[in-house]
Amino acid sequence: MLKEAEQEYTEIDIARENQIDPFAKDKVLKIETQVAQKRTTESLRYGEDLMDALELSEVFREEIDQYMMSLEIYELNKQKAKKAAEPEKPRASIKFLGRNIFEHILLHLRRIRSPELENTIQFLNQKQCFALLFYLEHFLRNQIQIELVTRAIFYIIKTYQVQLKQNSAMLPIMKSISLHLKGHFQELRDEIGVNVSAIKIIKKDLNQQRNNAGNDDAGLDFSKPEDGFNFAF
Repeated sequence: MLKEAEQEYTEIDIARENQIDPFAKDKVLKIETQVAQKRTTESLRYGEDLMDALELSEVFREEIDQYMMSLEIYELNKQKAKKAAEPEKPRASIKFLGRNIFEHILLHLRRIRSPELENTIQFLNQKQCFALLFYLEHFLRNQIQIELVTRAIFYIIKTYQVQLKQNSAMLPIMKSISLHLKGHFQELRDEIGVNVSAIKIIKKDLNQQRNNAGNDDAGLDFSKPEDGFNFAF
């Protein structure tokens, strides 16, 4: 009886993992659990917040770009002794709360729960994902939240790899991302190499001490520091 009950619960767990109704005869009805609904709602909320942050930041970035172009024209006219009104510097929205556009985007990225990052980004369309890459490249170049940024970059590249290849405007950003990712992975490889070398040294010292002890550990109490292994690096 216990075995039958265990088998029944096992079948229910497997069915839930596969999102089918374990009590349905045809085994094809999907289970709508509160957990799944909560995750979808969270991802949607995070996605909406990120979209709003991107829209706000992109509008202000365009205003700054337009201001810089107008200022350059103004300086040229000034050198030629032409009278022209000096362009007015755009003011940041109060919604930024004193943050710049990069800090504002990073704030909303960090609010996303780690398991929901990819699910949140999938709510963004192509234009929004390409805009997000501009900020992700800045974070990567300045080594800010490397793990979070790298995951977001890989998801966008995987989703829009064909469109990115066809968009020449994204080429400088993609080159910078590729360059800094290679540098980051090189640092990780060097760090892992050092750790592997340290493990090999420990293993060598351990084998040497065992050989010196004649493979006889009797009388040793490893709870005492004087009977433990001392490794010198």
